[in-house]
Amino acid sequence: MRIQKTVVEMIHDTLDFVVNQGDIVVDATAGNGHDTLKLAELVGEDGHVYAFDIQQTALDHTKERLAEADFLQRVTLLHLDHSIMDTVIKEKIAAVVFNLGYLPGGSHQIITEPRKTITALEHSLELLQSGGVILIGVYWGHPGGEIEKNAVEQWLRQLPAADYDIMETSFPNRQKAPIVITLQKKC
Repeated sequence: MRIQKTVVEMIHDTLDFVVNQGDIVVDATAGNGHDTLKLAELVGEDGHVYAFDIQQTALDHTKERLAEADFLQRVTLLHLDHSIMDTVIKEKIAAVVFNLGYLPGGSHQIITEPRKTITALEHSLELLQSGGVILIGVYWGHPGGEIEKNAVEQWLRQLPAADYDIMETSFPNRQKAPIVITLQKKC
């Protein structure tokens, strides 16, 4: 048995533990729709998912995946940058998922940007309910990825330990391997 899991598997394992039917949740980077689909499954008919992406291609892939599962009614797909999520979402949220980097199968020139990501993380904290989580998959092997990784880690270090539990899962013996960051807002 191997202990290693993919970033998506690690994030989904945590979502299984923290997201309940009826919750309001966010996929800040819809990508190919894997996290959006998982969130839609977990929130059930009474919950809701807001899924953001700046690429229409990503939203199209996500929409197809949701339609196959008959979950479209549970999700609002937003062709918007995640840095303005606070203009759309007014409810308290149970979980937010980020996958930083580029769209798998897409252009490596279109990547998440540190400034916008930090703004989105700040908005996520404001919207997060007590006990809620932010899960961040950081893919940083591409040009610009290390800058964003360092910016996110620096931002996390300034958050008070009295208010937030933060854990980072990494593979120190693998060069530029993705990391998973889990943040939970204390009650």
